[in-house]
Amino acid sequence: MTSPVISRARTGPQSANVGDAFWRVFDGGRSAIPARQGYWWDNGARTRRNVIAQLTIGGSLPLQSPGRERLADPGTLLLMRTGQPLIYGWRSIPHTPYDSWWIELSGAGLSEHWQSLEGTYGDLIRVDAVTARGLALEIGRLGALGRRQQRPHPFDEAAGVHALVLRIAAACSAGGDAPRAAGDRAVDALLAAPHEAASIKSLAASFGISREHLTRRFQERTGDEPGRWLAMRRLALARVLLRETDGDAAMIASRCGYASRHHLARCLRRSDGMGPREFRKG
Repeated sequence: MTSPVISRARTGPQSANVGDAFWRVFDGGRSAIPARQGYWWDNGARTRRNVIAQLTIGGSLPLQSPGRERLADPGTLLLMRTGQPLIYGWRSIPHTPYDSWWIELSGAGLSEHWQSLEGTYGDLIRVDAVTARGLALEIGRLGALGRRQQRPHPFDEAAGVHALVLRIAAACSAGGDAPRAAGDRAVDALLAAPHEAASIKSLAASFGISREHLTRRFQERTGDEPGRWLAMRRLALARVLLRETDGDAAMIASRCGYASRHHLARCLRRSDGMGPREFRKG
């Protein structure tokens, strides 16, 4: 990771935009969205050339990019470059509150750093609890700078942003250099793309381990049973798609990992007491 960018091209009071090259905080802080309040952003409509890091600490955030729907769960870090085609949040009222720490940064070269991180690790990275706490503290501290009338010296602010970028890069690459056991790789795959797993048994088999082994390792890392967790994640995404899109039940069932629209309907009735059609009307 390079050092924070310092412009030497122009100096003096006539250079009003000389600070644009410095790494600085555009905005940031904590967003605690109540259950009865909508939250929706179209990242593709943003015209400024900044980068954003958003750490989910409570609830789930729907993400929609071309041909792909996902959920950002607690302990996941979302990386965005403004202008990328990504819609996140709810147009309508969500079922549960959502809580996150986020920060938007500007400065020469940051977009290229984010692009490199996304290309290597993806744009949604799961971090452990200790790393998440450290990121939340640092994002909170730096995010407050974006709202202060009197900013720190540009060198000091750039150094603070650089330290955060290094922390984010370290979070992305944590454990990446060490060989990971099949059980951990299977858990990683389930956490990263739960809606692509046909079943816990088939996922375990694809990594050459038993369902029992995967279940045990998943419980050790998350404290939850994988079958229950997977069912909850599928239902959560199905509810979002039923509320926010016009897709038919068969399409939504397929995207959420259900065997058929009948399977989706049975699971939704068991959980919410209504089928897809009634859910949409409600």
